[in-house]
Amino acid sequence: MFGLHLLNDTIKQVAIVEGEKTAVIMSIEFPQYTWMSTGSLQGFKHEYVAPLSGKAVTSFPDKGGYNKWKETADALNNKGFSIEVSKLLEKKEYKDGWDLVDVIQYEDKK
Repeated sequence: MFGLHLLNDTIKQVAIVEGEKTAVIMSIEFPQYTWMSTGSLQGFKHEYVAPLSGKAVTSFPDKGGYNKWKETADALNNKGFSIEVSKLLEKKEYKDGWDLVDVIQYEDKK
């Protein structure tokens, strides 16, 4: 997982996105979170998030990926994880495939 090197015992809140570029930009925009990336929609899986057990995690799948990530998060939460999947990007005015950076740019243009 991109950003895993940032994890340490003092990190409490982790945010996960799909793209590495999004994780870097969001770490500048919202530094209160430790931002990580799965690298793809399919990258949100036990093997990648296993080191995050015991941390509070909020995940932000790209628009259209909510159901897949929610299903995975539910299975992981049943194993003791604490993962919330945000519906923020599922708003109808956002296009499929959009990520948090696209939303920030869109909102800035309004």
